[in-house]
Amino acid sequence: MALRFAMSDLVRATLPQGQGWVGLVGVEPAGRAYHVLAPVDLDLAWGLMRLGLLDQARELGGHPGWRYRLCPAYAPPPPRRGRPPAIAFRAARQAQALATGRELLAWAARQGWWASLEDMA
Repeated sequence: MALRFAMSDLVRATLPQGQGWVGLVGVEPAGRAYHVLAPVDLDLAWGLMRLGLLDQARELGGHPGWRYRLCPAYAPPPPRRGRPPAIAFRAARQAQALATGRELLAWAARQGWWASLEDMA
């Protein structure tokens, strides 16, 4: 069975830079299921990563033994003439979520799992 990452979940886990929050995607050890943790305190997530304890993410609301990946935050876009700010922010968030999705696919392949991105319309 394939691991199917929903783009809507990745967008939900992709948060703006500078807010002190981050999103995480957790995958169960066999690579059959995943879940999203967002928002997570950035300092707590980085502390667990530095200690190599991100797979023990119970303090963040995660499942012990699951493998967690950080979803990089998106940079707020510069103001553009003629483009409403909400559209620019949405586009920046979706672009970062897609980049994260591609990174997740590469990571899943390195783990020996088959994975895909869904609902990319």
